[in-house]
Amino acid sequence: MPKIVDHDARREEIVDAVWRVISRDGIASATTRNIAQEAGCSNGVLSHYFADKTALLHAALQIGYRRTEQRVNEWLRRGSGLRVLREVLLLTVPITNEALFGNQVELAFLGHAVGNRQLAREHHAIYERFRSIVRRLLLDARRAGEIAADADVGTIADALVALIDGLGMEACLFPNAFPAQRQRAVVDVFLSAMMAGSTASAAPRPTGARKRSVTRRSMQRRQA
Repeated sequence: MPKIVDHDARREEIVDAVWRVISRDGIASATTRNIAQEAGCSNGVLSHYFADKTALLHAALQIGYRRTEQRVNEWLRRGSGLRVLREVLLLTVPITNEALFGNQVELAFLGHAVGNRQLAREHHAIYERFRSIVRRLLLDARRAGEIAADADVGTIADALVALIDGLGMEACLFPNAFPAQRQRAVVDVFLSAMMAGSTASAAPRPTGARKRSVTRRSMQRRQA
């Protein structure tokens, strides 16, 4: 009786082998030969599941996104607002080895996606899902008064996605210059600035006699 092979499970095993090779030896060592050896199969078997290295990187990237998305969803079930937004953002920057390898795979993959509209569309869809999560948490924060009532949630979400992208690239290229502590500090200073903006917008503005008094004092200081 021929052996029954679970092709989906086998693909997952091969992609796990990609991650192990990258985590142990770096992305430059993620050749089809090394991956096949790690997965315990021949190059022929590997090519049955993945046409080339681009397809392998694509699959590794998809699984990396899926695992990150599962962790993000765990945080979304716990709460909302800026506290959860901070944790979600930190899940996507390379402050752990797994996240670093995921960002390295993404950078390597993007080179292939530039000239491939299908891959670019898939990558864009992933970004849009993440951006929608960020927008949702920002809306929660705005309703809770954690950020200014007139905050442009869409633009802030775009800025945060760009911030995360920049941190990922910097940490991949210059890991010693951008350790985990510095990455957290960059995320925190951005979120703190948003909270400060909320406090400033909530401060009472001078009206009536108080406003005239403030104006007179300002004029006196200029004349002095």
